Formats: sequence, structure tokens, C-alpha cells
Amino acid sequence: VDMTRHHLSMALMDFKGNIVDQQIGVHYICENTTESFDALCHHIQKFIDRTGKLKDKIYNINLNISGRV
Repeated sequence: VDMTRHHLSMALMDFKGNIVDQQIGVHYICENTTESFDALCHHIQKFIDRTGKLKDKIYNINLNISGRV
């Protein structure tokens, strides 16, 4: 998951480095609020759910936050 101030980009890769699924430019406003965090979790969960049976094979999720953290 690549998180910018206004968008999310998410990709699912296999162990060979092949992209199995991706979603780029998902509208998201990054703010220091509980609502913003909940929205982030919602978008990630929707992406995982759309993978169907593959979601049982997800072993790791990485979150990249751009800028100063």
C-alpha cells in the first residue's frame, strides 16, 4: 500500500514478483484523525476482499507513507 496525501495505490504480488492485482489512484485524504485511519483500513480491507480466495494466501502487508512521519 502506497499512501500519499490524497491517494492510495495498492498491489498484490506473488513470491516471484509478478503483480496479481492492483488498484491505483484510490481517492483518500490523509489526516491525523480516527476517521481518516478508519477510511484507510476500509480501503485496504476492500482491496483484500476483492482478491477472493487469494486473501487466505496473503502473508504480509506493507504500508509506505510519503513525506515526514
